[in-house]
Amino acid sequence: ELPLRAKAWERQFETVWSLELVCEKGTYPLPYPEGTQAELLSAETGAVAVRPSGSGWLEIIDSRWRAVVERVVTDGNRITVAGAFNAQTADTPRIVMLRVDGVVLEPDELVTDERASEFSAVFVLANRPRWGEPFIAPTSGMFGLCMMPSGAVDPFTSSIPLEFRDRRAVGHRSRLKTASGRVESTDFGFNRSVLLRLQGPLETSEWTLTRNRRRLDETRELAFDRPLMPRTVLCMSFSGASVHDSPRPIAERMISEGLVDEVVWAVQSLDQDPGGGGRVVPLHSAEFIEILHRAKYLLNSAHFPHYFRKRPGQVYIQTWHGTPLKKIANDVPATSLSNQYRDLMSREVESWDLLLAQSPQAGALLARAFEYEGPLLQTGYPRNDVFFNAEQMQKLRDEFRAEYGIQDHQKVVLYAPTWRDNAGSGIAGAGYEEINLPQILDALGGQSRVLLRGHSNTRSFDRTVADDRILDVSGLSNLAQLIAASDLLITDYSSMFFDYMLTGKQIVAFVPDLETYVSTTRGTYFDYEQTFPGPIARTNLELVQILTHRISSAANPAEIVEDVCSSEHGDATERTLDWLRGYVS
Repeated sequence: ELPLRAKAWERQFETVWSLELVCEKGTYPLPYPEGTQAELLSAETGAVAVRPSGSGWLEIIDSRWRAVVERVVTDGNRITVAGAFNAQTADTPRIVMLRVDGVVLEPDELVTDERASEFSAVFVLANRPRWGEPFIAPTSGMFGLCMMPSGAVDPFTSSIPLEFRDRRAVGHRSRLKTASGRVESTDFGFNRSVLLRLQGPLETSEWTLTRNRRRLDETRELAFDRPLMPRTVLCMSFSGASVHDSPRPIAERMISEGLVDEVVWAVQSLDQDPGGGGRVVPLHSAEFIEILHRAKYLLNSAHFPHYFRKRPGQVYIQTWHGTPLKKIANDVPATSLSNQYRDLMSREVESWDLLLAQSPQAGALLARAFEYEGPLLQTGYPRNDVFFNAEQMQKLRDEFRAEYGIQDHQKVVLYAPTWRDNAGSGIAGAGYEEINLPQILDALGGQSRVLLRGHSNTRSFDRTVADDRILDVSGLSNLAQLIAASDLLITDYSSMFFDYMLTGKQIVAFVPDLETYVSTTRGTYFDYEQTFPGPIARTNLELVQILTHRISSAANPAEIVEDVCSSEHGDATERTLDWLRGYVS
């Protein structure tokens, strides 16, 4: 007989015990018996589970709340999740689907049997409201199945991940086809949480299309064999994550003036609203690949997928998505940008017929960074034309505030940081002081609110502590609406501040990593402290002092606007259309 030693550590709502065998040669963790399913045991003191750890060792979990999933099935647009739960309280738990960027899907039906400790949750993917509007496809992304105790408000701080009782009951990485998309279920090795990946409604044959070189070439060749679609414009913004930015006003003018009959947007999720006259197609679908290589006109704010090859007769306008403050493309240090991206952009640049820029200075930087030698139009950005229309800006402001219950007298701060190349999660991931938004709100007082907009590359990490005064708007793609609804901007190295300057509103920088970012992480084209059009804070204390007017700004925004945004006059869309008419004729 050899002694066993138990080790315990506390985790949210639970205590985790591991067992070790102690002998003369050392200690050895006990392996979980192969093929044994995780047990959910009843206990007077709560819920006790025996399960394997992510590394396969035996674990005993003592938890106030616990639940396991026994099956995940689909029927049309319905996902049914069934399982068992146990708890120290008689309260009925909530079962939710939680996406890492804060989107929470509540079940349309939830049936619980407290006597048998069983639950069944049904999620209907179609016609689910999002941002106050209905949509007919699932919200794409990776969702975790979670249980929330009764009365819990914030899922990030008070949810318990559900795990498979037996992963074979659903199948590791099983793919379940629904009428409007695909649901892929799997488990995450660290805590065996059930994850559901909701993806757009691609056909079964399309899921591997872009990873099969032969089939991809055949699909593209079929498109090349067919004539161009002379009255169609294909738009894409931020790799299909948005239907806004500069391509939108250009496309809307093209269809209103009769230059095209059809506006098509490539999107990652079909819940995007392309506006009047537009329609959406799933990114990487066979239809998208065909239109990509047949549409006469192409508009993009970033780049198309790696398999795009421009054909003769197509007209490609690259709007880009901001005046570069931080270094981009070939100017970025080799350690901060992959060769794959450099190769992709090198091919892209060869296809551009026109590049838009916010000023002569910005145009020169973009052309050098991309090694672009084609036509350059210094019109300003079409997306910014709205900032010169007071009536339209007021409408955007009123609509947003009405939708989210924000009164006109309430001060709204837009916090929009960029991402760090050397970390997976913004400032905190880079090891620097993270912004304290509740502290800022306390200092501002007066029912102030914060709109938190994480960068598209790090939305899953940019959420801060739960606070009902903080509204996470990272999933909203209409940046003009956020700018219109807010009263001041807090940012760091995002080029958004060049656009925000056009409104004349206050801008404040929070840059605890300024020296490191400028010297090693990415680098900037301008002297940051001389260029930024507002006060600069390196700590939360300085930021609060600035916002409460205990530190004043010495910056001169008027001079900076003149230098960097000199081509912005509210007519960028019209000037782009003038160029297009001349080019086509």
